Amino acid sequence: MVLNKGAMLFHMLRAQMGDVAFKSALRDFYFQFAEKTARIEDFENIAERRAQAAAKPPQDRRTCAAFSPSG
Repeated sequence: MVLNKGAMLFHMLRAQMGDVAFKSALRDFYFQFAEKTARIEDFENIAERRAQAAAKPPQDRRTCAAFSPSG
């Protein structure tokens, strides 16, 4: 349940994280805490992990080798 300005918070978080990372965070949160008690810190931790994972560029050995000084 979202109270007061919670909907705007989720809207801003989605804009900042991106749709895919935000939806993944919601899905992770739902499945991890289904029928359990959760705290805001629990959601923050999941959202932070998903945002960091989305921000990392994919590691492709061929791409990395092409740009390395010895490659």
